[in-house]
Amino acid sequence: MSNTKKIIIIVASIFVVTIGSLTAYNIINFNMTETIRKDAGELNGRIDFEGPSTIGEIKTESTDEEIDLVMKHVLNKRIEVKNEDVIYLMHAMTHQKVVSDSKETSVQMTTERIEQLTTVIEGKGKAWDNYGKLMSIVTKWQNQDFSEIDKDHNYLWGLEKGNHGKAMGISSPKEEAYFIKDKWGEPSIQE
Repeated sequence: MSNTKKIIIIVASIFVVTIGSLTAYNIINFNMTETIRKDAGELNGRIDFEGPSTIGEIKTESTDEEIDLVMKHVLNKRIEVKNEDVIYLMHAMTHQKVVSDSKETSVQMTTERIEQLTTVIEGKGKAWDNYGKLMSIVTKWQNQDFSEIDKDHNYLWGLEKGNHGKAMGISSPKEEAYFIKDKWGEPSIQE
């Protein structure tokens, strides 16, 4: 065999090995990328690294999506929910419907959130000392009965040992609409 043929065979072999190696690398890299994307997709919506992760971390500036994600998370049967976190959220929700000189944290009260709170209290709060009272409050809210929302606020406020911001009455529909618009923009999720 001549030297030229040997060189051609060696160059061709190197070319085939190089092309084969690059092809294998690209296939492996593509599969790893797809696996990472799939894993990230499965985590998306279950874990929120930027927003609140418990009820107690919900603040006025929390988005509706963040709040809904937290509520869906706490509805999981294995997640423990603290009584004081539920009281905190209920208290924050009353702020759109009461007259008070201080409303540090406000969370928009929606039918869906009232339903979620009811489910949380029913499923996780039976051992709480104030279970009956909290159920009584959310049951009224479920029935769109806000005639004692100022008393509900002051009960929850008292449990949190509030020293300023006691409710002095119930907001008029116009005052509530203004509060909603001021805090969250157009009241598109309000029912």
